[in-house]
Amino acid sequence: MSKAKFVLTFVLCLFFLFQIPAMPQSVADPDINSKIRKEETEHSQIMRTMHFLADVYGPRLTGSPNHKAAAGWAIQQMQTWGLENAHLEPWDFGHPGWVNEQSSGYIVSPIKDQLTFKVLAWTPSTKGTIKAQVFQLVPPEKPTKEQLGSYLDSVKDKVKDRIVLVGKSEPAPVTIDVPARRLDDKVVSERYDPKNPNAGAFGNRPQPAGADQPPQGLTAQQIMDGAHFLSAGVVSFARGLNDTPKIVAMLLLLKWMDIRWGFFAVAMTMAVGGLLNSRRIAETMSHKITAMNHGQGFSANLTTGILVILA
Repeated sequence: MSKAKFVLTFVLCLFFLFQIPAMPQSVADPDINSKIRKEETEHSQIMRTMHFLADVYGPRLTGSPNHKAAAGWAIQQMQTWGLENAHLEPWDFGHPGWVNEQSSGYIVSPIKDQLTFKVLAWTPSTKGTIKAQVFQLVPPEKPTKEQLGSYLDSVKDKVKDRIVLVGKSEPAPVTIDVPARRLDDKVVSERYDPKNPNAGAFGNRPQPAGADQPPQGLTAQQIMDGAHFLSAGVVSFARGLNDTPKIVAMLLLLKWMDIRWGFFAVAMTMAVGGLLNSRRIAETMSHKITAMNHGQGFSANLTTGILVILA
């Protein structure tokens, strides 16, 4: 190349270089990362999408009605989010559509029981209900292609018109002689003993240090027993206070009698009243008294005493 051509080529390159407009550079949003994180934390659709695919539409075997319905929902959802040209495209994967609509199996001999099993995908259906003998097919472990082919050839006449169970059976252990679990009388009495601090506990539980030593001072149960006893005295005092005006009134009516005969008359009146009502009182005490513990008895006595005294 001559010197003149070289200079001309260089000038033309410079001319065209400066004639190309400068492409504007896009300015990155400095807050784009925080905006993406905020969208994910505040408006995430992950769990909602998983709920529809896994719970609403369930198993989505390729070519099944569930798969088709889930795919249709996904297209509709993407269009809602603003995606354009969202659509499904067919493809052939070598299998027809398949779904397990109904399956059941039963043992009819020598016993009768229901079988629990799962249907292998794309298994063809039976022509109605079938009934046949069972053949257990146990192939060799880790066979070569030749070994497996030889085994299948040896049993091909045995599987014809049979229900084939593949694999070894695993016997379920059954315990016939179950050890007795009845508690002896001593354990039961200790469990329900109201004075036992561990009453109601099941099993051998570790006791704190010093638990086997007798408690020092009065226990809560002993205090409640004493309060119950004293409350009975409060009821007796209240009944006496309530009956005193009646006795005084009878003495005033019998003031013409000697005081000793007045007491005798009052005592006889009370005795006759007791005799007339003794049967009703005995029946009430025998059959109509509600069993109470010490806490309930203390509350009942205290309430009765206060009400009688104030009356």
